[in-house]
Amino acid sequence: MTRTAFVSPFTNTTNRYIDLQKRLLSDCGFAVKPLSIKSVLTGQAWGLFKPGNVMAFHWLETRPFVWKGASPRLALKGSVEFLFYLLLMAVARAKVVYFVHNHAVHDTTGWHKKLSIRLIRLLRSMADVRVVHDPSHAEPYSAVYLPHPLYWDDGQAAITHAPQPVASVPRPPQFGMLGAVRPYKNIHAILEIWPPGLPLVIRGRASDDYAAKLKEIITRRQLAPQVVFQSGYMSDADFAASLASLDVLILAHINDSMLVSGAFFEAVGQVPAIWARESPFIHWVASELPSTVPFKDDEELVARATALKAIAPSKSDQGLTAIRLFGWKECVRSYSAVLNPAPGRNQK
Repeated sequence: MTRTAFVSPFTNTTNRYIDLQKRLLSDCGFAVKPLSIKSVLTGQAWGLFKPGNVMAFHWLETRPFVWKGASPRLALKGSVEFLFYLLLMAVARAKVVYFVHNHAVHDTTGWHKKLSIRLIRLLRSMADVRVVHDPSHAEPYSAVYLPHPLYWDDGQAAITHAPQPVASVPRPPQFGMLGAVRPYKNIHAILEIWPPGLPLVIRGRASDDYAAKLKEIITRRQLAPQVVFQSGYMSDADFAASLASLDVLILAHINDSMLVSGAFFEAVGQVPAIWARESPFIHWVASELPSTVPFKDDEELVARATALKAIAPSKSDQGLTAIRLFGWKECVRSYSAVLNPAPGRNQK
């Protein structure tokens, strides 16, 4: 009998991660269906009350918040929806799988941040299985590590190696910061100390207030035209083209917000180098992929960028190593091992 995986959220128009997760579940043998208040109230999710099925939750801790510009605040509607899903977790017989993506809801501060941390802790306590994409947090969060899938090895194309750009001769490096442009990525702090004359491309959608803040810094510090900021949604093709033009992708995210960066899994094996703020995950990856280089703080990043006069040619095995660690076949194997337990194991 086919088992069903109910996924929340079921769509995300700005990030293919959910589509990758749905395809992974399908390749693991599940029929994939939406998990929403509407599907429950209209009787389309009765499988939630059947043992053996799965409820997969992503970013549920964000539901009580709405964003006014770059700053989140609590909302009554979202808080009621959050309570509905908590009740559903408590009464459903399907296995509750909660993907722990964040330490705190992005861009929250003060008591909002403390509340979001407690919400994440509550969701972890309600789940039968907690999943993290950072192996160093498996034990602290009583979770199982499952790899974050690569965006360029997505189970639809027969990829045997990543199409890495290879420099035939050393050349001046091009730095970039791509993806959603938000305060937790610390871009504003980098711009405040970025050396004039050093090329940097910043692209991705941003709220009007945060975009204005970045433009003000660029103007005040006279960083243009070497520093380019383009605000707006990037299609998959646009993101890939921008990524292909880079020598170094910079990931300057603050460490107490998320566990891993989605942009990392767009870029790993695809660009000559990724410079990322120190974290247990980045140190682990750096031990496997020398093209991933940790930096401790903003000053160290800028000093390293200033000192880099040329980028060395990429090593051809970086893409193959990325596939070994995060590729589609490895994801299907590891997800199946967790979500399809061997006969005889206890079921919820």
